[in-house]
Amino acid sequence: MSTQDGNDIITINDKKKAETLSSFFASVFTKEDNGDIPKLKGQPVKEAMTNLEFKQENVQKRVKNLNINKSQGPDNIHPRLLHDVCGALATPITIIFNTSLKEKTILQVWKEGCITAIFKKGNLKQASNYRPVSLTCILCKLLETFVRDHIVSHMRTNKLFSDNQFGFLSGRSTTLQLLHVLEKWTKILDNGGSIDTVYLDFMKAFDTVHHKRLIGKLESYGIAEETITWVTSFLSGRKQQIRVNSIYSEFKQGTSGIPQGSIIGPILGHNKKLAIQKYNKNIRSNFFTQRIAPIWNSLPSSVVNAPTIQTFESRLVKFWTNTEMKYNYRAKADTGTGTETSQQITEDLSIVQ
Repeated sequence: MSTQDGNDIITINDKKKAETLSSFFASVFTKEDNGDIPKLKGQPVKEAMTNLEFKQENVQKRVKNLNINKSQGPDNIHPRLLHDVCGALATPITIIFNTSLKEKTILQVWKEGCITAIFKKGNLKQASNYRPVSLTCILCKLLETFVRDHIVSHMRTNKLFSDNQFGFLSGRSTTLQLLHVLEKWTKILDNGGSIDTVYLDFMKAFDTVHHKRLIGKLESYGIAEETITWVTSFLSGRKQQIRVNSIYSEFKQGTSGIPQGSIIGPILGHNKKLAIQKYNKNIRSNFFTQRIAPIWNSLPSSVVNAPTIQTFESRLVKFWTNTEMKYNYRAKADTGTGTETSQQITEDLSIVQ
């Protein structure tokens, strides 16, 4: 198996494979600079977020609806056990959940993740061609569903979600977003116009999320202090180990990122999509994702106003020094679609993710 830097490591057994993958996954974590965290302006909130309180009937209902075919987590509590005796366990689980929120902390075993390496594409022997999916405790996931729904409810009530947010919201999807994009592109082509498209991707987007910056964003949305402190505890002190077949690596500490496979992860990992952004007028803002838009607006005119799509891509690669997200150089650029050629890249440019 090869590491990202190209060094070949002979892995003759599952233990060495697990340790090689573990070292690679841990290498993408970032260390935060506490002195360079921007202070975000608070979003207008009409209704303050209340503290979350668990009721026994709600907990019992969700325990009853658990998928009994899911695997057990690091605490070895299987969802079938919780499902079959949910009537007897509803009260103690409710007490545990309410205590966790009030004391603003979670059990250490709930911070441990058993990582399965999922192959993406490319060379099977390259460690960088695998992504980590974390298997966490069932009870922790159940608690996360309540916290996630509470945050989403607050955001919806105060209309803090952008109209351009399509992912991770009920009633919306990336398919709907693509339909909006195609409708716009079709109108341009019908009018004899030309379309340039740039498809951007980010390397290890979930694993490189800065915790303190994330907390700052949540504060700007008016999230209740109790919930923010709980999320801080959820993210801090996490450990992970890699499983290859039945063999496990040693635990490694996570200094950044959000566990993939968690319930609350998608909302936190895409936190930049939560706030309503204001874009520059010289771009097709309707089709910028909330994660890309602020980065695009920070680019100098020498990059944005490139004369051709190829020049833009070349200048972007040279300029890209953002420490929070790394550009994936396998991104794709298409140009010249239509009957006319754009004089400037910003005239008919849409960026989709």
